[in-house]
Amino acid sequence: MKKISLIVFLMAGCGVGCALAQTTLQVVGKNIEKSVPWKPGLELIVNGEKADITVIPTDSAYISISAELSAKHPNLDTAQTDVNTWQFIVTTVGKKIYLRAYVGVLAGKRAPVSNMKAQILIHAPRICPVNLSNRFGRARLEQLNGAVVLSGYFCRFDLQELAGELHIESEHGSVEGRDLKGLVDIRGKRAELILQRTSGDCAIQAEYGTVHFSTDQQTGNVRIAGQMTDVTLHAPDSITHNYHLKTHYGDLQVPDRFDVSGSSDSERNATFKTKNDRPTIDIETSFGHIKIKQ
Repeated sequence: MKKISLIVFLMAGCGVGCALAQTTLQVVGKNIEKSVPWKPGLELIVNGEKADITVIPTDSAYISISAELSAKHPNLDTAQTDVNTWQFIVTTVGKKIYLRAYVGVLAGKRAPVSNMKAQILIHAPRICPVNLSNRFGRARLEQLNGAVVLSGYFCRFDLQELAGELHIESEHGSVEGRDLKGLVDIRGKRAELILQRTSGDCAIQAEYGTVHFSTDQQTGNVRIAGQMTDVTLHAPDSITHNYHLKTHYGDLQVPDRFDVSGSSDSERNATFKTKNDRPTIDIETSFGHIKIKQ
Protein backbone atom coordinates (compact mmCIF):
# COMPACT_ATOMS: atom_id res chain seq x y z
CA MET A 1 0.00 0.00 0.00
CA LYS A 2 1.39 3.42 -0.97
CA LYS A 3 0.12 6.98 -0.57
CA ILE A 4 1.94 10.15 -1.67
CA SER A 5 0.87 13.78 -1.24
CA LEU A 6 2.59 17.12 -1.91
CA ILE A 7 2.43 19.96 0.61
CA VAL A 8 3.74 23.54 0.36
CA PHE A 9 4.44 25.60 3.50
CA LEU A 10 5.59 29.17 4.07
CA MET A 11 8.07 30.00 6.83
CA ALA A 12 9.21 33.43 7.93
CA GLY A 13 12.85 33.50 8.94
CA CYS A 14 14.28 36.34 11.00
CA GLY A 15 17.88 36.86 12.08
CA VAL A 16 20.15 39.76 12.94
CA GLY A 17 18.90 42.90 11.30
CA CYS A 18 15.44 41.47 10.62
CA ALA A 19 13.93 44.88 11.26
CA LEU A 20 15.48 45.91 7.95
CA ALA A 21 14.78 42.78 5.94
CA GLN A 22 12.85 39.55 6.22
CA THR A 23 13.28 36.29 4.32
CA THR A 24 10.31 34.04 3.65
CA LEU A 25 11.29 30.39 3.32
CA GLN A 26 9.27 28.12 1.07
CA VAL A 27 8.96 24.54 2.35
CA VAL A 28 7.73 21.87 -0.05
CA GLY A 29 7.08 18.41 1.36
CA LYS A 30 6.09 15.01 0.02
CA ASN A 31 4.18 12.72 2.36
CA ILE A 32 4.51 9.00 1.71
CA GLU A 33 2.83 6.07 3.46
CA LYS A 34 3.62 2.43 2.81
CA SER A 35 3.06 -0.94 4.45
CA VAL A 36 4.86 -4.23 3.86
CA PRO A 37 3.83 -7.70 5.10
CA TRP A 38 6.28 -9.24 7.58
CA LYS A 39 6.83 -12.75 8.92
CA PRO A 40 9.51 -14.27 11.19
CA GLY A 41 12.81 -14.64 9.34
CA LEU A 42 12.56 -11.29 7.52
CA GLU A 43 15.03 -8.50 8.39
CA LEU A 44 14.40 -4.77 7.96
CA ILE A 45 17.26 -2.87 6.27
CA VAL A 46 17.04 0.95 6.54
CA ASN A 47 19.40 3.30 4.71
CA GLY A 48 18.84 7.01 5.38
CA GLU A 49 20.44 10.33 4.49
CA LYS A 50 19.67 13.66 6.20
CA ALA A 51 16.90 11.80 7.99
CA ASP A 52 15.26 11.70 11.40
CA ILE A 53 14.23 8.05 11.75
CA THR A 54 12.10 6.54 14.49
CA VAL A 55 11.50 2.79 14.86
CA ILE A 56 8.91 1.67 17.42
CA PRO A 57 7.11 -1.66 17.90
CA THR A 58 3.74 -2.80 16.62
CA ASP A 59 1.64 -5.92 17.22
CA SER A 60 0.71 -6.00 13.54
CA ALA A 61 2.10 -8.48 11.01
CA TYR A 62 2.99 -5.52 8.78
CA ILE A 63 5.80 -2.98 8.75
CA SER A 64 4.17 0.43 8.30
CA ILE A 65 6.12 3.48 7.17
CA SER A 66 5.21 7.17 7.20
CA ALA A 67 7.65 9.64 5.68
CA GLU A 68 7.76 13.37 5.05
CA LEU A 69 10.46 14.38 2.56
CA SER A 70 11.00 18.12 2.39
CA ALA A 71 13.03 20.86 0.71
CA LYS A 72 13.30 24.38 2.17
CA HIS A 73 14.47 27.39 0.14
CA PRO A 74 13.56 31.09 -0.27
CA ASN A 75 12.56 30.42 -3.89
CA LEU A 76 9.43 28.28 -4.30
CA ASP A 77 10.39 26.94 -7.74
CA THR A 78 13.78 25.87 -6.39
CA ALA A 79 12.18 24.09 -3.42
CA GLN A 80 9.69 22.32 -5.70
CA THR A 81 12.46 21.20 -8.05
CA ASP A 82 14.68 20.01 -5.22
CA VAL A 83 12.00 18.07 -3.35
CA ASN A 84 11.61 15.87 -6.44
CA THR A 85 15.22 14.71 -6.08
CA TRP A 86 14.19 12.74 -3.01
CA GLN A 87 14.14 9.02 -3.70
CA PHE A 88 12.14 6.75 -1.39
CA ILE A 89 12.27 3.04 -2.08
CA VAL A 90 10.75 0.11 -0.19
CA THR A 91 11.20 -3.38 -1.57
CA THR A 92 11.45 -6.99 -0.40
CA VAL A 93 14.24 -9.18 -1.76
CA GLY A 94 14.54 -12.68 -0.37
CA LYS A 95 14.59 -12.47 3.43
CA LYS A 96 15.29 -8.73 3.55
CA ILE A 97 12.96 -5.73 3.45
CA TYR A 98 14.85 -2.69 2.16
CA LEU A 99 13.89 0.91 2.92
CA ARG A 100 16.03 3.61 1.38
CA ALA A 101 15.63 7.40 1.50
CA TYR A 102 18.23 9.47 -0.31
CA VAL A 103 18.77 12.50 -2.55
CA GLY A 104 19.38 11.33 -6.11
CA VAL A 105 20.83 13.58 -8.82
CA LEU A 106 20.77 12.55 -12.47
CA ALA A 107 23.87 12.97 -14.62
CA GLY A 108 24.11 16.52 -15.92
CA LYS A 109 21.61 17.88 -13.41
CA ARG A 110 22.46 20.30 -10.61
CA ALA A 111 22.60 19.13 -7.02
CA PRO A 112 19.84 20.42 -4.70
CA VAL A 113 20.58 23.78 -3.06
CA SER A 114 17.64 23.60 -0.64
CA ASN A 115 17.80 22.44 2.95
CA MET A 116 16.77 18.80 2.55
CA LYS A 117 15.18 16.80 5.36
CA ALA A 118 13.44 13.45 5.80
CA GLN A 119 11.18 12.52 8.72
CA ILE A 120 10.53 8.76 8.79
CA LEU A 121 8.38 6.85 11.27
CA ILE A 122 8.52 3.05 11.16
CA HIS A 123 6.27 0.66 13.07
CA ALA A 124 7.92 -2.78 13.04
CA PRO A 125 7.03 -6.06 14.76
CA ARG A 126 8.76 -6.20 18.11
CA ILE A 127 10.96 -9.22 17.23
CA CYS A 128 11.90 -7.97 13.74
CA PRO A 129 15.69 -7.62 13.31
CA VAL A 130 16.68 -4.09 12.25
CA ASN A 131 19.80 -3.01 10.36
CA LEU A 132 19.87 0.79 10.09
CA SER A 133 22.41 3.24 8.68
CA ASN A 134 22.05 7.01 8.57
CA ARG A 135 24.19 9.99 7.56
CA PHE A 136 23.76 13.55 8.84
CA GLY A 137 20.66 12.80 10.87
CA ARG A 138 19.20 11.06 13.88
CA ALA A 139 17.66 7.70 14.73
CA ARG A 140 15.53 6.66 17.69
CA LEU A 141 14.68 3.03 18.46
CA GLU A 142 12.51 1.89 21.36
CA GLN A 143 11.11 -1.32 22.89
CA LEU A 144 12.42 -3.76 20.29
CA ASN A 145 13.37 -7.37 21.07
CA GLY A 146 15.11 -8.36 17.85
CA ALA A 147 18.79 -7.91 16.98
CA VAL A 148 19.74 -4.34 16.03
CA VAL A 149 22.71 -3.23 13.91
CA LEU A 150 23.37 0.52 13.57
CA SER A 151 25.85 2.54 11.53
CA GLY A 152 25.99 6.33 11.70
CA TYR A 153 28.06 9.18 10.26
CA PHE A 154 27.29 12.52 11.93
CA CYS A 155 24.25 10.77 13.35
CA ARG A 156 22.72 10.74 16.82
CA PHE A 157 21.34 7.45 18.12
CA ASP A 158 18.76 7.46 20.95
CA LEU A 159 18.05 3.92 22.18
CA GLN A 160 15.71 2.74 24.90
CA GLU A 161 14.53 -0.66 26.12
CA LEU A 162 16.21 -2.82 23.49
CA ALA A 163 16.35 -6.52 24.45
CA GLY A 164 18.24 -8.11 21.55
CA GLU A 165 21.89 -8.02 20.56
CA LEU A 166 23.05 -4.52 19.68
CA HIS A 167 25.97 -3.66 17.39
CA ILE A 168 26.82 -0.01 16.68
CA GLU A 169 29.39 1.86 14.61
CA SER A 170 29.34 5.62 15.12
CA GLU A 171 31.64 8.22 13.55
CA HIS A 172 31.36 11.93 14.41
CA GLY A 173 28.09 11.23 16.20
CA SER A 174 26.62 10.23 19.54
CA VAL A 175 24.98 7.21 21.14
CA GLU A 176 22.71 7.41 24.17
CA GLY A 177 21.31 4.10 25.40
CA ARG A 178 19.08 3.28 28.36
CA ASP A 179 17.75 -0.07 29.61
CA LEU A 180 19.67 -2.21 27.13
CA LYS A 181 19.21 -5.88 28.05
CA GLY A 182 21.15 -7.79 25.40
CA LEU A 183 24.78 -8.04 24.35
CA VAL A 184 26.11 -4.58 23.43
CA ASP A 185 29.04 -4.00 21.06
CA ILE A 186 29.96 -0.40 20.14
CA ARG A 187 32.73 1.06 18.04
CA GLY A 188 32.96 4.83 18.14
CA LYS A 189 35.27 7.30 16.41
CA ARG A 190 35.06 10.93 17.50
CA ALA A 191 31.77 10.01 19.14
CA GLU A 192 30.09 10.67 22.48
CA LEU A 193 28.83 7.45 24.09
CA ILE A 194 26.42 7.47 27.05
CA LEU A 195 25.02 4.21 28.45
CA GLN A 196 22.73 3.71 31.43
CA ARG A 197 21.16 0.60 32.98
CA THR A 198 22.69 -2.07 30.75
CA SER A 199 22.13 -5.64 31.95
CA GLY A 200 24.01 -7.68 29.33
CA ASP A 201 27.73 -7.85 28.63
CA CYS A 202 29.09 -4.73 26.94
CA ALA A 203 32.19 -4.11 24.79
CA ILE A 204 33.21 -0.62 23.65
CA GLN A 205 36.05 0.51 21.41
CA ALA A 206 36.40 4.29 21.24
CA GLU A 207 38.81 6.68 19.51
CA TYR A 208 39.03 10.44 20.07
CA GLY A 209 35.77 10.58 21.99
CA THR A 210 34.15 10.31 25.41
CA VAL A 211 32.44 7.46 27.24
CA HIS A 212 30.00 7.85 30.14
CA PHE A 213 28.92 4.49 31.53
CA SER A 214 26.55 4.00 34.48
CA THR A 215 26.57 0.71 36.38
CA ASP A 216 24.23 -0.96 38.86
CA GLN A 217 23.73 -4.47 40.24
CA GLN A 218 22.28 -5.70 36.93
CA THR A 219 25.25 -4.60 34.80
CA GLY A 220 27.16 -7.50 33.22
CA ASN A 221 30.79 -7.67 32.17
CA VAL A 222 32.10 -4.42 30.69
CA ARG A 223 35.16 -4.03 28.46
CA ILE A 224 36.17 -0.54 27.33
CA ALA A 225 39.23 0.13 25.17
CA GLY A 226 39.95 3.78 24.43
CA GLN A 227 42.44 5.74 22.35
CA MET A 228 42.56 9.50 23.08
CA THR A 229 39.29 8.92 24.93
CA ASP A 230 38.14 9.99 28.40
CA VAL A 231 36.07 7.39 30.27
CA THR A 232 33.79 8.30 33.18
CA LEU A 233 32.24 5.42 35.11
CA HIS A 234 29.21 6.29 37.22
CA ALA A 235 29.21 3.55 39.89
CA PRO A 236 27.16 4.39 42.99
CA ASP A 237 27.93 0.92 44.39
CA SER A 238 31.39 -0.09 43.17
CA ILE A 239 31.54 -3.32 45.23
CA THR A 240 29.12 -5.07 42.84
CA HIS A 241 31.92 -5.64 40.29
CA ASN A 242 35.56 -6.58 40.00
CA TYR A 243 37.68 -3.83 38.40
CA HIS A 244 40.81 -3.79 36.24
CA LEU A 245 41.69 -0.25 35.16
CA LYS A 246 44.73 0.97 33.24
CA THR A 247 45.61 4.23 31.49
CA HIS A 248 48.73 5.03 29.50
CA TYR A 249 49.74 8.70 29.76
CA GLY A 250 46.48 9.69 31.43
CA ASP A 251 44.98 10.42 34.85
CA LEU A 252 43.19 7.84 37.00
CA GLN A 253 40.66 8.83 39.68
CA VAL A 254 39.26 5.96 41.77
CA PRO A 255 37.84 5.44 45.31
CA ASP A 256 40.31 4.95 48.14
CA ARG A 257 39.48 1.25 48.45
CA PHE A 258 41.07 0.53 45.04
CA ASP A 259 44.60 -0.87 44.86
CA VAL A 260 46.79 1.48 42.79
CA SER A 261 50.12 -0.29 43.38
CA GLY A 262 52.31 -0.81 40.34
CA SER A 263 51.54 2.60 38.82
CA SER A 264 54.22 4.76 37.23
CA ASP A 265 54.44 8.20 35.62
CA SER A 266 53.47 6.82 32.21
CA GLU A 267 51.07 4.06 33.29
CA ARG A 268 48.51 4.10 36.06
CA ASN A 269 46.73 0.97 37.29
CA ALA A 270 43.89 0.31 39.71
CA THR A 271 42.20 -2.92 40.74
CA PHE A 272 39.39 -3.90 43.05
CA LYS A 273 38.42 -7.44 43.93
CA THR A 274 35.00 -8.27 45.37
CA LYS A 275 33.90 -11.85 44.57
CA ASN A 276 34.99 -14.33 41.90
CA ASP A 277 31.46 -14.80 40.64
CA ARG A 278 30.82 -11.10 40.13
CA PRO A 279 31.11 -9.45 36.68
CA THR A 280 34.28 -7.59 35.73
CA ILE A 281 34.74 -4.04 34.51
CA ASP A 282 37.91 -3.83 32.42
CA ILE A 283 38.96 -0.40 31.12
CA GLU A 284 42.17 0.49 29.31
CA THR A 285 42.97 3.80 27.61
CA SER A 286 45.90 5.52 25.96
CA PHE A 287 46.22 9.31 26.26
CA GLY A 288 42.86 9.43 28.02
CA HIS A 289 41.58 9.79 31.58
CA ILE A 290 39.61 7.27 33.65
CA LYS A 291 37.35 8.52 36.43
CA ILE A 292 34.99 6.64 38.74
CA LYS A 293 32.15 8.72 40.20
CA GLN A 294 30.11 7.43 43.14
